[in-house]
Amino acid sequence: MGEILGLTWDDVDLDRGVITIRQASIQRNANKPEFGQPKTAKSRRRVDISPSVVRELREHRKRQLELKLKAGPQWKDFNLVCSREDGRSINPPTLSNRFGRTGS
Repeated sequence: MGEILGLTWDDVDLDRGVITIRQASIQRNANKPEFGQPKTAKSRRRVDISPSVVRELREHRKRQLELKLKAGPQWKDFNLVCSREDGRSINPPTLSNRFGRTGS
């Protein structure tokens, strides 16, 4: 989860279909993202993604850019792939809680 929440658009190469895992979210405050190294050296890696994931990420990026335009100067630009609707980062425990509720 930390790797997903730490992913920036600089880590995503949609033309090549590759994501590079370089960092993980370790934040405790949505207004101040905090990142650290992934847990192990092997965690820093390249991940090939399928064409369907590339398509979904392109659509997600488009929606995110529309939100950014709509928010204007209120947008918090941390360049995160997974962010709140105003660009702020998502706190890992918050995401975990939401997944727990949807699985019930």
